[in-house]
Parts: sequence; structure tokens; C-alpha cells
Amino acid sequence: MPTGPVTPMIPNVQHFEAAMAGWAPTRDTCLVVGSQASAATQETAATLASELVTEGWMHVPPPIVEQRKGPDDIALTVAPVPEVTHTEGYRLHVADGLHATGVDETGLFYATRTLLQTLRTQQGRYSGIITDWPVHGYRGVMLDIGRKYFTPAWIEQFIRNMSYVKLNELQLHIAENTGFRIQSDTHPEVVSKRHLTKAQVREILATARRYHVDVVPSVDTPSHARQLLATHPEWQLKLTNGRILPDKVDYSIPAAREFVKDILGEMCDLFEASSRFQLGSDEFFPYPWENGPVTPESAPQLVAYAHEVGGTTIYDGFHAYLNELGDVVRAKGKIAAVWNDDINPDNQALPLNKSTEIYIWIRWNQTKPTATDYVDAGYPVLNANGDYLYFIVNTDGSCCTQHPDPKKSPQGIYDRWTPRTFMGAAGGAGDHILPEGKPMLGAQVEIWCDNPKVLDETEIAEKFVPWMRTFAQQVWGSPKIAPTYDAGFLEISDAVGDAPADAIRQRPWQ
Repeated sequence: MPTGPVTPMIPNVQHFEAAMAGWAPTRDTCLVVGSQASAATQETAATLASELVTEGWMHVPPPIVEQRKGPDDIALTVAPVPEVTHTEGYRLHVADGLHATGVDETGLFYATRTLLQTLRTQQGRYSGIITDWPVHGYRGVMLDIGRKYFTPAWIEQFIRNMSYVKLNELQLHIAENTGFRIQSDTHPEVVSKRHLTKAQVREILATARRYHVDVVPSVDTPSHARQLLATHPEWQLKLTNGRILPDKVDYSIPAAREFVKDILGEMCDLFEASSRFQLGSDEFFPYPWENGPVTPESAPQLVAYAHEVGGTTIYDGFHAYLNELGDVVRAKGKIAAVWNDDINPDNQALPLNKSTEIYIWIRWNQTKPTATDYVDAGYPVLNANGDYLYFIVNTDGSCCTQHPDPKKSPQGIYDRWTPRTFMGAAGGAGDHILPEGKPMLGAQVEIWCDNPKVLDETEIAEKFVPWMRTFAQQVWGSPKIAPTYDAGFLEISDAVGDAPADAIRQRPWQ
């Protein structure tokens, strides 16, 4: 067992100061929370107590007490941490026992994650002073449950693994062309045969709350809506040449808009504690190299709708539709978010509401706005770079892309990408670096299940592990613990491993 000051070989640590004082859990260890501890602190203590057992450091969970018992104790406190301003920051140090101090409840919880990781890598001993905080507030993963059904137990374990590497946002992509995966009471006709019940969702959300992960719902319209419209063909977009687009909502029809708003409102109520709601908006209009199908000439009803709501172009009506949906989720206390495809930050006639978050995944060509353009126009932006951050379950199961690209890999994320690295333009046109000082929310890596039957959920979890760990290192923003991915990071992250088992609520795989 180490006896001197040893630098913890773990990712996601901003600052480590060596110290001779060391600490290790013993059978006399208690978790000290104080007499004024909140319910969240008590919950963090209970989670840590169970994990010290499942990790093998103790035979029974240590008692949770209000007052210190001895030098083997762990003190869990929410209080200011010197030189740390981010609310998720924390400090770990040894001084007559181990002290874990979080700037807020999430910071305290993250201190326990770092403690567990250090105990793993240092054979059950902690020493030194760690002062830590994230650079970016939004550190997320999107999971495409619309195309592929994932079991509740799998999602809960995924949340625990996210939290273990300090990722804090899970976007559930509920609705896609091939599925709507959550029970709906307002429109049960849209729900896929294999889906999550509301009771199962509430259990998932309870786990997410305990592990400090915000679960964000996503219902994608006006495109990617084949499943929503399968029993409502009257709201499918009809073009002047007679062609019907079964995956696109004709949002010029008032009843179609009310239908979408019904579903959004119901999902907002189910995901009551979620901070935001992703409205979709991607891939409705043609790619820049296409002549159609959705144009002002082919869909004049969308231009007429734009005029009706005070705009002039087809894109004005598109913005108005998204603003109307945004009003629904804002009325429920949530932030509205959209993909960036056809959002024009210079639109003056009918702009997208400036409180709407823009998830920037694509820049189709050099004529389209950059991340800097969105920020300068006053929009909050999030990096969802389609060059680096798209984990795609594709035909051969390689989970990279249909067109192999070294960017789309854990190595590419670790060695070449930063949270300020946005897409320069599609087709390999390089990167666009958002200048330092320009505000941004953070970043999100996506799991897209384009071919859902190629891999089962266990195989997806295994293949995604290096992506998750590498992305978490980069978006936390701490100094790299290895110079390159192949020069040590993989081995270090493997030593840290996955989240401890959840001993508080074990239940069979569903």
C-alpha cells in the first residue's frame, strides 16, 4: 500500500497538491454530514456508504452521523471552496480524517466520485489535496431511444456510468421515424409496441436525480416524424406535385401544431424536473446541394403560413413554428433547444426566440452561419460537432460512421477535438474554433441508432465506453493526464473503470 504522496492517476482533476497525510477506510469509518445536512447530502452519503461496500473497502456500510467520531471518518460538507467559483466544484483533503467539500450538492457528489476513483487506482488509500471544477456546465450524451428500445435497467446503469465521469446531461431522443418510445396518454396511437412506461421513466428519473444527471427529453419535429404521423396522414406534408412526405409535419395546419404541442406538454409534465426540452428542427429543408423536396415552390402553404404569422419567407414560418413549440416548454419552466440546421441568426423579420439554445452539429457549407455567428447574434450555443461527436450504430456495427473518418473516434476526440472545436463545414472543410471569451454552454456526444438491430444494448455500451471517458475528459476541461490517447489515457481510464454497483436499489435486468 502506498505510504507517501502519490499523484492520483485519474482523469478529470484540475489541481492536485501532494501531501504526506493519508487516509484509508476502516471498519471504524463514519460518514459525517452535520446536523443541518440537506436531503441531497444525506442521499450522497447513503450512496457512498453502499459503494464503499460494493467496492470491497468495507464489509458493512459505514454509519451516517452528525458529529465526528474519529480520524477514520469522512466529512461531507456543502460550503464555499477557496478559488473555486463553479457551483459543481469541490475539494478533497486529509486533515484528521478525510474532508469532502462541495460548492453545491453536485460538487459534493463529484467529490465522492473522485474519492472512489482514487481508492481504485491507489489500492484503497487517499492522500493529497484535490481542488477541482468543470470548465463547461453542460456535459452531455444523447441517446437515440426513438430508433432503438433500451431497457430501463440499461439506461439506469448508463446514467451511473455517466455520473461516474462527471457527465451531467442525458438527452433521451424519444421520437424518430421508426419509433416513439415513451407511453403517451394524450396520443397513445403514436407509441411503439416496445416502449418505456411512465412508471419506468419515473424510476429512471429518480436514479438520475440521485446521481445528479439531468434527463432532457427530445421530440423531433417537423422532420423525422414518420412514427408520429403514421396514424395521422392528414398532417403529412403534401407538395404541389402530389408527392406526400410521410416523415414531415405540415405545420401550416393548426390541428397539426396542436397535436405536436399536446405531446410536448405531456412529456414536459413527465420530465418535470428537466431543465430543458429539445425540439428537433433538423433536416426539414433540402441540403444545399439538393433541389428539393421542401421549397417555397413545392410547399406554398408553408410560405402562406409565414405571411400569416407576420413573416415573408418560408424560413420565417419555420422559426415561428419553433417559437410556438418553445412557448409550450417555456410555460412549463424549461429551456427550449433546437438543432442548428436551418436557423438563421441574421433573420430580422421573424427570428428564433433568443432564449432558445442552439445545438450546433453541422455547417453544411461556407455560406451557412458559424458557431461564432450564433453567439454574436445572442444565442446560447452547445457543441454537438457531427465530425467528432457522432457515435453511429451503422450497418457493419463499427460505430463510427458509414464513411470512416479518424475524427469520429475516441482518439480523434482526445487528440484533436476541444469543446470549442465546431465543424468548419461539411465534407472535411476543417474546424471552426470558437474564440476564447465567447460564451458557450458545453458539449454533447450523440449515440445515433441508425441500424438498431446491428448491435444489442450491451454491445453498444461496451463500444461506447472509450467514447464516453474520452469525451468526459475533454469537456470537463482539466489538464490531460496523458499527452495522447495512445500514450496512456486508455490504460488510465481503464484503471478507473465503470461506476460502482448500485447496492441501494438492486433489481433484475428488465
